[in-house]
Amino acid sequence: MNSEDNSIEGFILTGGASSRMGFDKATLRFENKSFIEHLSEAVFAVTERRVKLIGGFHENVCDLPVLPDEVISSESELRRGPIVGLLTALRHAKSEWVFIVACDLPFVTEELIRRMASFRSKTHDAVVPMQPDGNMQPLCGFYRRKACLPFVESAIAKRDYKMGKLVSSIRTRFVEPNEVADLAGSSSFFFNINRIEDYKTALDLNRTKH
Repeated sequence: MNSEDNSIEGFILTGGASSRMGFDKATLRFENKSFIEHLSEAVFAVTERRVKLIGGFHENVCDLPVLPDEVISSESELRRGPIVGLLTALRHAKSEWVFIVACDLPFVTEELIRRMASFRSKTHDAVVPMQPDGNMQPLCGFYRRKACLPFVESAIAKRDYKMGKLVSSIRTRFVEPNEVADLAGSSSFFFNINRIEDYKTALDLNRTKH
């Protein structure tokens, strides 16, 4: 980690309609802890407990501050997507860097976040991991507040809500899978839970880790 470690705030994105799941994904649990609790513990360690929730999580078992998504238009949340959560984080943060993670990535660990934090530099404005399948995962990333906010606001003004396009438009340091492969649990870091079948698979994966 570098000298900027004390200038990170963490945000867990809990919004979204969870239409494919049928209920709020943020309330799903491993070992008597919600996904939010698991993620907040990991983010706490890197951000000195400076963590907020963003979106529609109402059962706040972690007693964390909750920020509603910024209101940008009358369009549906499904059309806007998670870029609004990033906008909310960037507008409310006081630190140089923000770390955001989606609540449906429950296998993200403190070690992964620390490793990604070590790749921050003054020549990059975002640090985003690449998944083993070759896709980027912008919902587990670091974003430099002052540099990224104008890009996010501009994209939203144009009704361009694609996170992938945004990340490709800024100075992003992509973290390749081999750069985190030595960390425990690396094979499932970016296992995304959208359907009940995914949750059942995640429960099986979690059992094999213990």
